Amino acid sequence: MLDLYSTHFQVEAYALQAVPLATLPAQQAAAWQVYPVPAGEQLTIQPPAGGAARATLLDNLGRAVAAPVELAGGRPAQLLLSGLPAGLYLLRVETPQGSFTRRVQKQ
Repeated sequence: MLDLYSTHFQVEAYALQAVPLATLPAQQAAAWQVYPVPAGEQLTIQPPAGGAARATLLDNLGRAVAAPVELAGGRPAQLLLSGLPAGLYLLRVETPQGSFTRRVQKQ
């Protein structure tokens, strides 16, 4: 028979520390255009002139669901969504100055 009153537990305290990542100021992130939203079979990412970055589409758990797209020279790039189910995704854009995330809905 198990005696619950004589069982001892040791509890230790741990602290988690949040480390902020470099993010782009809202004004710089607003210069990037992502369309159409909601998206169909493809998503267009338009960087500002001279902008270079890597864009990655993530699911709600933060897993990459499409190959990253390299962006440079202010030229738009298309991200193909044809193999993905409808739903909400996150577009993570990483630049030399920082990063930002946008929500994307696929129909």
